[in-house]
Amino acid sequence: MKYTATMLFIILSLLLFSNVVWASTLNIQQVERYVQEGKYQPAIKLLQSGVTDYQPDLIWQEYVDHCLAVLEDEEASHEEKELATQQLVILADSLVREYAPLWTTWQQELDKKVLEMLDQEQIAPDDMTHIVYQMEVLAPVVELHLEEEQFQSYQEAIALVQQKRDTMAHDELETTYQHISDIHTATLQQANASYTKWLVMVIISFFIASFTYVAIAKYRAKT
Repeated sequence: MKYTATMLFIILSLLLFSNVVWASTLNIQQVERYVQEGKYQPAIKLLQSGVTDYQPDLIWQEYVDHCLAVLEDEEASHEEKELATQQLVILADSLVREYAPLWTTWQQELDKKVLEMLDQEQIAPDDMTHIVYQMEVLAPVVELHLEEEQFQSYQEAIALVQQKRDTMAHDELETTYQHISDIHTATLQQANASYTKWLVMVIISFFIASFTYVAIAKYRAKT
């Protein structure tokens, strides 16, 4: 029993330590703060300092490269730089915290905003721009968890909302966003499935370690 508790403590400690190491390797929240303040060069240097140290997924490297390119582009607007950085923040959080990640909060806020817009007599173009921004921020998570075909469908839906920013009617927005919402739901289901598999692997590893210890202990007792 004592060994079991010890093994469980070690496993949990290793999991927590891995998150701490990641946070210390690349403080993406600090990058975000620099960009919000218009301090692009410090943001670039901090982002570059962590790129080669931690690459948990190929998609991460793709978005890091994209963010650096936007931050270094003198013709890119402040809003474009913020979007590229925010995508990285959401993606980083999703990679580290598959359970209850930050992107679900963004999704809930987006759902609420669209419902408010559908209740309005006239849809404001600025509101359309706002929800396009929110959907684009969520795009990396969709790409992370779903197939390429689903991600392309998501991108096409965003492009349609952007294209009809000034002319989209209530019924078309409702239909289009229902499709987007379905993709968000599929993303959440896939993310939860990945988390469940990860949790099962941790539990299996724990029992294997326990059984191995028992077998070794019995062997030593016999000898």
